[in-house]
Amino acid sequence: MTDTVFNSADREILRTLYSTMDAIDVYVFYERYNLLPSAILRSIRRFEAEGVIRLMEDASLQLTEQGRRWVVGHRKQIFLRAVEAEWKEPPASYLIYPLPAFSPYIPKRRNISKKFFESLASGD
Repeated sequence: MTDTVFNSADREILRTLYSTMDAIDVYVFYERYNLLPSAILRSIRRFEAEGVIRLMEDASLQLTEQGRRWVVGHRKQIFLRAVEAEWKEPPASYLIYPLPAFSPYIPKRRNISKKFFESLASGD
């Protein structure tokens, strides 16, 4: 398999299928792990094309013998590699300009309401 990036759907599907010799209904991955149907389908297509899993006619999945050996051989990449969470970093479009460290925040006067200055003058 050329793509060695595994998301949570890939990990859960492979782990669950490896833990049993039986076929597992595809709906179990949605129901038990709250995986999106699109993520499940993407993982099924990816692993079926490589011969790792087999999709049965009754919409159940089973790990092939080749797939069982493949999971063992790639277990570090599948289960131990840290996953970068792209949602943790702000998009580049939100980063206008960096502020220097310890610089004071000075708001623009036009963005402050007149009532704010009136309350400062009255001592409220």
